[in-house]
Amino acid sequence: SAFIVEAGEDLTVPADVADPGSDDLTTTWDWDDGTNSVIVSLVNPPVDDPLKSPTVQPRDLNLDATHAYGDACLYELDVTAVDDDGGSGSDAATVVITGNADTSRGSGYWYANLRPKKPNDFSTAELECYLAIAGFFSLVFPDGLTRTDGREILNSPAKSPEEIIFDEEALAAWLNFANGAVKLDTMVDSTGDGIPDSTFGDAMFVAESVRVHPTATSNEIKAQKDIVERIVLRDES
Repeated sequence: SAFIVEAGEDLTVPADVADPGSDDLTTTWDWDDGTNSVIVSLVNPPVDDPLKSPTVQPRDLNLDATHAYGDACLYELDVTAVDDDGGSGSDAATVVITGNADTSRGSGYWYANLRPKKPNDFSTAELECYLAIAGFFSLVFPDGLTRTDGREILNSPAKSPEEIIFDEEALAAWLNFANGAVKLDTMVDSTGDGIPDSTFGDAMFVAESVRVHPTATSNEIKAQKDIVERIVLRDES
């Protein structure tokens, strides 16, 4: 569960704020990129509510704030409301900002970019962000994937077991998603007949569910690997 938009695209996040007292309320959206949005809601504008509020006017506000992230990454948004008596409440949400790419790339491309070489299509920070997004969504990969982890996953020998080859293609698929080349609702071909019949999100969920199932056979995992590989290579001739 997350808010998902591309880098540079406006994201509007709502917040419902309730207070039983007649208090001025300050609501802050901490976007986790060094910026905040703040809305001050006075109970009796334009004057501030005095201490020991003389009236009883319960607050029930429906607020929202809009922000555009400049960089693709995984963010933790915090929204906090504070009243003029020092009472407070907060909530949090994950925000996924993807890149602006329009072409899916194969596992070899991602392996080359994860190697410690220059020049590179991505900075270390960008690659770490993409790996964080992959770990957030994937049923196969854990949170906290490092660049070294990514290289090892994407450099599987040709004769590796099917689950190892599956992981290589699955990580490439999630890196394409993080880069913006495919969205969760992008229609993809999961049957090999050239006709899009499933969303990317659904196809990946089914494929990874098979991959992590303890009784899945090599043939079952291979069948799902073929689907994921077809999705990964859909933009390559």
